[in-house]
Amino acid sequence: MHPVRYATTGAAAGPSLYHLLEILGRERVLARLDRALAATQRDASKFDRTAARMKITGDDARAALRHQLNE
Repeated sequence: MHPVRYATTGAAAGPSLYHLLEILGRERVLARLDRALAATQRDASKFDRTAARMKITGDDARAALRHQLNE
């Protein structure tokens, strides 16, 4: 499952993620990512296990997506 897809759409699969992000728009995508990160941070142990498996931190994932949306 792609974490950005799940955070922005709530679905594990669907149409092209890049097209979905474009349709949703920058502000809506960032708001949904903020909400998803807040939810994961409420359960820090779950977030830490997931981040360890993905070898990233929440800040890194969010920064990468922000960079991609700004291009």
